[in-house]
Amino acid sequence: MWFLFPFCTGRPVSQQVCFQIIGADSIAASAVDAVAKVLLDSLEIRVQVIKGPVFPDSVWSSERKRYRAAGVLNWMAQVKGENSTEYQLLITDKDLGVDYGGEKLRGANGLSVQGGKFGIISDYRLHQFGRSTDSVNYYLGKVALHETGHLLGLTHCKVPGCIMESVEIKQHITTLRGFCNHCKKKLFHKCE
Repeated sequence: MWFLFPFCTGRPVSQQVCFQIIGADSIAASAVDAVAKVLLDSLEIRVQVIKGPVFPDSVWSSERKRYRAAGVLNWMAQVKGENSTEYQLLITDKDLGVDYGGEKLRGANGLSVQGGKFGIISDYRLHQFGRSTDSVNYYLGKVALHETGHLLGLTHCKVPGCIMESVEIKQHITTLRGFCNHCKKKLFHKCE
C-alpha cells in the first residue's frame, strides 16, 4: 500500500524520498502501522509497508542472546543492494545489540547510519514497565523518527527534548518531544 506524500527535499519529483517500512519476524501489525503513520504525519514522506523476512542465523549472538543490529544492516544492504533508491526501515520484536562505548552488544532500540539507506528498530525493550500496546507503539514511533532522522542526514543533537538527542544524553525516551527547530530546518530545507 502506497501513501503519497512528498518529502520536502527540493529535488525533482522523480527523485523524491520513499521509505519502505518492513515488518519482520512476528512484529505486530499495529506497530508497523504506528510507525508508518508517524513518518507520514511528521515528515510527509512516501511510505510503502511490506512484510519482511526472518533474520539470518549469522546475525545472532549466542553469547549476548540478542541480534547484532549492525549485522542486520549489513545483511539488508546485501539483500537490497547498496545503490537502492528506497530507504528501508525494518521493524522487529527481537532484542537488538550494538557495540557502544566499549560495551559489546549493548541493548538498543534501533540503529541506522547517518546518510545511509537502511535502519532497524525494535519494540523489544519498549515492552518493559508493563506499558500498554498503544504506549509501546507511541515510543516506537519516537525511535523510528530518530533513526529516520539519521538516514536523512541528521546527526545527534544537544537540544534537550529533540528527537535526535544522543543515547548518551537522553535519560529516557519519554523526555523526547520531536525535532527541534534546528533539526527541522535541516530536514525541511527549501522546497521549490
